[in-house]
Amino acid sequence: MRRKLIRLLGLLLLLTAVPVTAQDEDSAVCEAAVTDAVALAQQNCAAANIDQVCYGSGVVEALPRYLTADFAFEEPGTILGVDQIEAVISQARNEINDTYGTAVIDLSAGLPDASVRLVLIGNAFAANNVVPAVELELTTNIATRIYAEPSTDGEVVAEVDADAPLTGTGLVGDGLNITDETWVRVTSEAGDGWVPALDVTEDYLMASLAEVVNPDAPALAPMQALTVTSGIADRECANIPDSGVLAQTASEAVELRFNGLDVVFNPQSAVYVQALPEATLDLYVLEGSITTEDVTVVEGNVYRAPVGPNAQVSAPGAEPTAYTIEQVQPLLVTADLFPRDLAIATGAAVEQAPQTLADLFGSGSSEADAQPASPEAGAEVAQVPSDATPIPITIVP
Repeated sequence: MRRKLIRLLGLLLLLTAVPVTAQDEDSAVCEAAVTDAVALAQQNCAAANIDQVCYGSGVVEALPRYLTADFAFEEPGTILGVDQIEAVISQARNEINDTYGTAVIDLSAGLPDASVRLVLIGNAFAANNVVPAVELELTTNIATRIYAEPSTDGEVVAEVDADAPLTGTGLVGDGLNITDETWVRVTSEAGDGWVPALDVTEDYLMASLAEVVNPDAPALAPMQALTVTSGIADRECANIPDSGVLAQTASEAVELRFNGLDVVFNPQSAVYVQALPEATLDLYVLEGSITTEDVTVVEGNVYRAPVGPNAQVSAPGAEPTAYTIEQVQPLLVTADLFPRDLAIATGAAVEQAPQTLADLFGSGSSEADAQPASPEAGAEVAQVPSDATPIPITIVP
């Protein structure tokens, strides 16, 4: 199996929670930086399409999946295919020029139409954990059969003659010591399926194919598996969001893998994702519902699962709990970046909670009457000191 070890060091801005400093900030300037960034990202990313990443606004960097001389992701409005990207990093407000980092990612998630939009807000990081596909041109050394599964008990898809051309895309079994339990996934003019590795001439190349862990599952589409990290409780003024990744799905159910956790988004759902190494992965279900680890989390609740030093989920999460509307209400400022209305369900009851952008940024709002969000009572939320040192992340797709 081909594996790629990626070391991403020194992401201080992404892995440090910045304390709220609303009292020391000009709230109007702070809020304007975010609303202007959203408007700019909406304009810059209007042409973004399926399986593409767009540089929305502020300071955003992208790490290339392949080292090529023509890779460039340096200006707002730049759009690249997700298969070219190893990771996307956005940064929160730059006080010098009052910019704010946003990036937009449209994913097909293996479906024919764009089915999920991800928006990086502030100090956020999203790494592409899908191993690049390796294809091998193969030739059968005897007449053989293509099976629907890696077993001679499976349905026969097609029969092929000796010297038939096949394209290998994956492997089950030992690719170094080929036995009758080693199977290669193939595509061909005759049909797609599985053939015994002993029945192809190029068996010495098998080890270069990616291991197929679940033969019944479809191959992951680009960036369908991600590692996300973000700031926690880092908003600089009351009425802007904390850093994170906001995901909204369309009319079909979608499966994504966040930090090693498989998450099924039910149709027309919206989820706000935050994570910090050696803390938790937090999934705030704003609209609709998600299913993970046999737990269904409905709108108005947050699901938290512990993560290790590499930001991967390390154990099952706790029972979902209700969030407070103050924690998520400022996300409404990003509404224009989504293809349909962004709905936010009320979690725990909060008196006179703002429900519209006009309420949120109206003339009546101020630092005195709109303070930053506070976690619900009893919730375990990571608290990170402002002088925290950078935490290296090792990601093994």
